[in-house]
Amino acid sequence: MGSELSGVQLSSMSDAAKDELALLVSERKCVVLQDQDFADWGPANQQNFAAYFGKPNYQPVTGSVPGFPGFHIIYRDGNQAEIDKFFEHKLTSTLWHQDVSYERQPPGYVILCILQAPEVGGDTVFASTTEAYK
Repeated sequence: MGSELSGVQLSSMSDAAKDELALLVSERKCVVLQDQDFADWGPANQQNFAAYFGKPNYQPVTGSVPGFPGFHIIYRDGNQAEIDKFFEHKLTSTLWHQDVSYERQPPGYVILCILQAPEVGGDTVFASTTEAYK
């Protein structure tokens, strides 16, 4: 599961290249592209890019970018008081979640764009529940 692409810039992809990317995602489940200018596009252009691949998904219980409800914000600022409160009832910072798989028609894809990350840590791990079921 998973592939990493290099030498590809999302902002310069033709529709044919986007179709190839969609096929690769469907086959490999997770595709990582580093060193993108995606974060610099602004939410309107990002939303248009994402819409090429299908119906937008809206997270009903979390914050979003004003005017762009399809953007789900994941944020931790490293505040020690927040971290201490988090660990009051937990033994680990390892958390798993699924992207609204409870919906009748769950999203076919998710785009994760990291705007700011720590020099160490901040890892994101992906798992296939299909493979776990098998």
